[in-house]
Amino acid sequence: KGKTTNALKGLMKLAPKTAVIIKDDKEIIVDIESVKKGDIFVIPRGTAHGYDLYNNKTLSIYNLLFIPEKLPMPQLDICQHPGFQELFTPKTNDNNEYQHFSIPDDEIEYLSTLFNEIIKEEEVIRPGNQTYRLAILMQIMCRLARLFSNENNYSNLDKYKEAIQKTLIELNENFKEDFEIDYLAKAANMSRSNFVKYFKIITGVSPLQYILKLRLNYACRKLLSSDKSITDIAFDAGFSDSNYFSRLFLKNLKCTPRDFRNKSHFRQKVKNNS
Repeated sequence: KGKTTNALKGLMKLAPKTAVIIKDDKEIIVDIESVKKGDIFVIPRGTAHGYDLYNNKTLSIYNLLFIPEKLPMPQLDICQHPGFQELFTPKTNDNNEYQHFSIPDDEIEYLSTLFNEIIKEEEVIRPGNQTYRLAILMQIMCRLARLFSNENNYSNLDKYKEAIQKTLIELNENFKEDFEIDYLAKAANMSRSNFVKYFKIITGVSPLQYILKLRLNYACRKLLSSDKSITDIAFDAGFSDSNYFSRLFLKNLKCTPRDFRNKSHFRQKVKNNS
């Protein structure tokens, strides 16, 4: 019997016919017959977990620990994907069970190679160790997110892809307009819930987040290419309130519109003088 306690998240790859106990106020025993090679368990941070072996069965585990706050998450498009969010921000259900799914044999072999590569990198200190390990870690997480998404059956994706693509064309051309989700869903001949779900699967963001991104990108271009006031640019981009525009700009780009313009102009001036 083994037990580990950590403030991190772990991924466990299990050999056939083992049982896992996850402890968090209660014990959860995964039926020995239901656990198979290639099972992945996502264990939330702060959760004590362990395992029991029965009848001298062997256990092979890859236990991957990471601190989300130390990863470059906001810069990675995969982090907006619903499969990634659901897998790596797990929530317990009423039975106090955690997210788990299975991967096929060929993926086990592929991921095992990546895990072993991380282990080798930790054994010998070489230039770029941290960057190399981070690259492998993100590759593993991306691969698992894709596999998780496939298993959770986004099977209607092809059915709705054309309708969503038509919506994207309309939004790209008319992002300054105010769109209601119900209007977009009806135009796509989809229910509101399916429209929002598959829009996010395809684009990685919600419809409103997509429109916001288009408006902010437009504003950034205008801040660099025109001498218009920030208020005028906000209205031109489709915002009805310049203060609200500035708050959203700061939240998403980590600087104010004025700072963005000034820093960009300064960099251009330096470039021209170099």
